[in-house]
Amino acid sequence: MSVLLICVLIFVLFMVAGYAGLALQTRLTDDHKTGDTKAVVGQVSGLVSLLLALVLGTLIGVSWAYFSAQRTNLENFSAQVLRLDQALGQFGPETKPMRDQLKQGIEKAYGAVWGGGTIDPAMLTVGPPLEGAQAVSDFLATLQPKTDAQKAALATANTYSSMVE
Repeated sequence: MSVLLICVLIFVLFMVAGYAGLALQTRLTDDHKTGDTKAVVGQVSGLVSLLLALVLGTLIGVSWAYFSAQRTNLENFSAQVLRLDQALGQFGPETKPMRDQLKQGIEKAYGAVWGGGTIDPAMLTVGPPLEGAQAVSDFLATLQPKTDAQKAALATANTYSSMVE
């Protein structure tokens, strides 16, 4: 059932309930139409409104906390990928193929999550990210540093590679 259909059904239900209340009001005796009765109905509707406001506030708070946590995780992941790319760039030009592959993998993941359109369900499994992480680890294991700067860059790349995995 689509969200729009559910919303329309809820709207129709509330309209029918309102019209039923108006029709029932004409059948009530005058004893039931006093100020005390109206006050009780007002208090009950106020209580229901308060409970609905509390539920809505809780829902919004939980949604914001989840969004905030996801945003923080994405920012941290992005920073780690950028630092990995920077470390690979400092190692030398022999890391360019891996840097290009890393960039393509990030663009592919971005397209799968936020790109819109059709998504390959296989992209949403753990297989492709694990294969990419293993490819980066295997590539880093093949590098042979010749200078101290390359050794430091490789150590940094290994550190951020393990964080990105």
